[in-house]
Amino acid sequence: MIPAARDGSVRLGGLVLRDHWFDAPLSHAAPAGERIRLYAREVVSASDPDRELPWLLFLQGGPGGKATRPPGASG
Repeated sequence: MIPAARDGSVRLGGLVLRDHWFDAPLSHAAPAGERIRLYAREVVSASDPDRELPWLLFLQGGPGGKATRPPGASG
């Protein structure tokens, strides 16, 4: 197991990984109705982990598809 820093981030292969969880309505037509929990992972270079950068949404996998996690800063 990779130890986490005080802020919950993990360093792996030249990257800093931070996990985020968000609660959102299942249907935006019923915002007070059923809610789901969404997961996101923030990935930044370990050489400058606190730099302000724009967000990029990267969706990998799909229904029945594989969604592997990147082991390092390749590609």
